[in-house]
Amino acid sequence: MRSIPHSSKSAFLDLFSLRNREERLLQEKAGLKMRKDHVNKELGTIKRNIARLLGIALKSTKEMSISATGGKIKKHKASTVLEY
Repeated sequence: MRSIPHSSKSAFLDLFSLRNREERLLQEKAGLKMRKDHVNKELGTIKRNIARLLGIALKSTKEMSISATGGKIKKHKASTVLEY
């Protein structure tokens, strides 16, 4: 930490240095928590959008198969492939 030999008087300087380091780490921890919360919120939004768009895509696929058969419902497995 420093080049001063350890003595009872240098304990105050060590306490000061450690306290500053502790404060910096606590602030960094709080910043990381805020960032984590933001990332989780964004992930939730993305998952909701994926579910909504997947529903629209599946509905569109069903409508296309109905119109292609002249109004008759054609039974088949509808599969949608999404690549990320």
